[in-house]
Amino acid sequence: MANVFSMFIPCTPKAVQSDRSFSAGKKIIHYQPAKVVDWKAFIRISVLNKLDKDWEPLDGPVDVVLAHLFLPRKTEKKAVLKLIEEGMWVYKTTRPDKDNLGKGFYDACSGLLWKDDAQVAHSDEIKAYAKVEGVFICVKNLPQSIPAYINIS
Repeated sequence: MANVFSMFIPCTPKAVQSDRSFSAGKKIIHYQPAKVVDWKAFIRISVLNKLDKDWEPLDGPVDVVLAHLFLPRKTEKKAVLKLIEEGMWVYKTTRPDKDNLGKGFYDACSGLLWKDDAQVAHSDEIKAYAKVEGVFICVKNLPQSIPAYINIS
């Protein structure tokens, strides 16, 4: 596919929760905490700095690969630390939740990598311990149609 974008962003991956709300009289006000706004801005700036001048946001269905890489905890088993030292990634099964890690990226990249995050029709995400902390992202267009996986007739 012609339209492919990938990059590694050195950082500590951050989880993004849904908007928060509070009641002000009869109105309900929705907001995002400043740290979430700052995280999304960091992602946007990182992506903008890497994009070619002629890049246009992808149109149609989009495929996204995200790898959220964390430094291992000091309490990890020696066998795990050895694997990481050898350059392997080891699945992280503790918080933050994987789905909350992707939310900020999908929002932050809307209008940059794709027109709207609703276009993300397929994604692969992992969270793992690694030698280097950061987020790897790869984005590409998908074909308009796919073979049916199940026969529903």
